[in-house]
Amino acid sequence: ATGCKVPILGKDSIQVFGVIASFERKAGLLCDSGTAKFNNTSINNDLIVNYLWSFGDGKTSTQQDPSHQYTQPGTYKTTLSVVTQRGCKDTAGDPSGLRIHSSPKAVIAGDAGACVPAIINFKGMISNPDTSIVSWKWDFANGNSSTQQNPAAQTYSAAGKFDVKAVVSNNSGCKATLIKSVDI
Repeated sequence: ATGCKVPILGKDSIQVFGVIASFERKAGLLCDSGTAKFNNTSINNDLIVNYLWSFGDGKTSTQQDPSHQYTQPGTYKTTLSVVTQRGCKDTAGDPSGLRIHSSPKAVIAGDAGACVPAIINFKGMISNPDTSIVSWKWDFANGNSSTQQNPAAQTYSAAGKFDVKAVVSNNSGCKATLIKSVDI
């Protein structure tokens, strides 16, 4: 943002009006989609009469301090253009952009049922290799847990329905919870 200055001549004095566009973005970790809040922080000594935000996904806003919903992963570069009542214009951009991360996609492989006493092998299978899963946290609903992608076989000594749960996290901090029901 380089700003704009327009001299206004008067009888006894000269007053210079200007604007320097700037903004802040507030958004925590966003996985798959999410909302970011933008705050205008432009410096001006003339009334700003026009705000034009471009959010990098084809959507825009004319609000002073908008929020915007992003609907898919990617990097989005935001710009703010402002115009004052005396015609000063300036634009500010976010060169690094806002990153919406992809959540890990995985499935639980293993039998969905067996007879008592049941011994079942479960495997964690990654279905979108473009995100690196860095941790697994299993709860087998039988008192056991594991942090391995392919944990040891599990024993179920009583009949019933068990919901096996795995929480997977990737290197961006995004998580996914998987549940597989097992009938014993």
